Amino acid sequence: MKADVDLGSIRLVFLGGLQSSLGSIRLVFLGGLQSSLGSIRLVFLGRLQSSLGSIRLVFLGGLQSSLGSIRLVFLGRLQSSLGSIRLVFLGGLQSSLGSIRLVFLGGLQSSLGSIRLVFLGGLQSSLG
Repeated sequence: MKADVDLGSIRLVFLGGLQSSLGSIRLVFLGGLQSSLGSIRLVFLGRLQSSLGSIRLVFLGGLQSSLGSIRLVFLGRLQSSLGSIRLVFLGGLQSSLGSIRLVFLGGLQSSLGSIRLVFLGGLQSSLG
């Protein structure tokens, strides 16, 4: 099945399915999700699962966002819950927020009051 939907500048192009219930949204894509809300573009072959207070993104493609000039391209997964974010990258994270560029093959783990970066690549910052 192929669907092409335009809801308020949101374009969903996928071959899988969209399932929505009260307080829960599940998107399973074989195609791509393109959204102009805040200039966000998501292109992936994995799945997006969202529930109250929890978001899990599993990508085989890439996530590109211009919100704050942040670009994420990875083959790993992004797991977010209340007060906790875990990024596991096989690709790279590039951000121009404060001219910081992160390129790594390890992971970023963040919790309330605690941030842990595990790099196999490098961190370049022009702050200061």
